[in-house]
Amino acid sequence: MRDRTLTAIVVGGLLVCAALALLIGRADAAPPCGERRAMERWLGQRYGELPIAVGTAGPSGIVQLYLSAAGTYSLVATDTRGLSCIVASGDGWEFVRPSKTNQKPVDERGG
Repeated sequence: MRDRTLTAIVVGGLLVCAALALLIGRADAAPPCGERRAMERWLGQRYGELPIAVGTAGPSGIVQLYLSAAGTYSLVATDTRGLSCIVASGDGWEFVRPSKTNQKPVDERGG
């Protein structure tokens, strides 16, 4: 339980830092938070970004990656109430292949 609390604190701090970086980096953007469907529409209309990946963020919600054909991206965290906040964004997104020495993800639970 202590590990989860520490993880939640660290993740929360990183999200705050990322949100501040977003405000500095995309001054022309709308406010970084809004209702999930409205945020998805706005990212699609403004930047041509579509959701391409999703993961759970513990019991507090999900994190989604939006990507455009031009390489712009937004990382969006959504809580259980449906409030979505852009926590990081930018351009030049690239997919990379795993190296031969690290071809599968590390399971921190020992599995």
